[in-house]
Order: sequence, then structure tokens, then C-alpha cells
Amino acid sequence: MCDGWHTLDFLDVRKRLTMPAKPLDQDEYLIVGRAGERTVAMRVDRVTGIEEIAPTDLVDPAGMAPGAQTVVGGVVKRHDGLMLIHDLQSFLSRAEAAALDEAVAATTGGGQAA
Repeated sequence: MCDGWHTLDFLDVRKRLTMPAKPLDQDEYLIVGRAGERTVAMRVDRVTGIEEIAPTDLVDPAGMAPGAQTVVGGVVKRHDGLMLIHDLQSFLSRAEAAALDEAVAATTGGGQAA
């Protein structure tokens, strides 16, 4: 994906969480974030708000569900349920990151722009 100034790596969260694929829709949202040195975009169905979370409110997901810590960086207990904090850097394996770097370099004539 290109935002006019930078090439952004697109993370398919639905695929990573083994959810059914959906065609792109102009009414969906993209959230842009940092995953280590990468600037990434994720497609989401909706955004209900933006919250600042104190590090002391995070719970380690390791004991919650098998494999949860591979993509979940933390869990926040809220009055209305649990909020999962995704670890964006873990969404790409090293092999996926290398393949993505090669594809971006081939299409832009260089590496990923920051």
C-alpha cells in the first residue's frame, strides 16, 4: 500500500487470526502503526475509540490461551470485558519480513521507506 509518500506494509489480521477472508471495502478503516522499524497498515471492520493504556494495566497473555502470546502482546481487563493488545512486530515471521522487503525493493527500486 502506498500513502503518497511512503510504502506501508499491509498486515492481514483476519488471515493471521484464521478468520475468513473478506473483499476490500471502501467503508473499512486502516490503522497505521509501527512494528519495529516497519510502518504497517491493518484493515479493521470498525474503530470504536482510542484509549491510552498504562503499562501497569497490561496482563501477560502467556497463561490465557495456547499460542496467544504469539500475536497478543498483552491483555487489559476492562469493566466491559477484555481488550487484546496485538504485538504488530510478531505478525510477520522472519521469512515473511524478508519476502516483503524483497517485494517492496522490487517495486519501489529500494527498501521500505520510513
